Amino acid sequence: PIAPAELVDDVLQNFRHPLSEREFKVEVDMPVDLPLVRADRTAMMLALDNLVDNSIRYSPGEHFIRISARRDGPNVVIEVQDRGAGIAADELSIVRRKFARGRLARADGSGLGLAIVSRIVADHKGTLVLDSEPGSGTTAKVYLPVAGD
Repeated sequence: PIAPAELVDDVLQNFRHPLSEREFKVEVDMPVDLPLVRADRTAMMLALDNLVDNSIRYSPGEHFIRISARRDGPNVVIEVQDRGAGIAADELSIVRRKFARGRLARADGSGLGLAIVSRIVADHKGTLVLDSEPGSGTTAKVYLPVAGD
């Protein structure tokens, strides 16, 4: 069992310098009464690191990241939202595959980030949902089972 707020705090610490250097506005909304989730700390840190890294990498214009969490039935949902380049609707399922990249992706990167996130979340009996609109940004929602449910 682990507190989602701890994961988010640690991930944001990992990205403290790039977020500051690129002058990102970061909003965090983590309710104090959020239940613990059943998760491997190292794996979930890697998953959230990839989501935050993507938000930084693909936000050439408005430098904004919002990380929030809420309870949704038997799950806690952690959302990472940006206002970056976005992903075309017809590519939302493709970008979860290894070495797959969207048309709007820049030349750097290997196309593994969302594949890694998708696999880690699935291994935790969770779900990854991507909502995106080109030019408006992406919201990645990670659904994880509540510990003890």
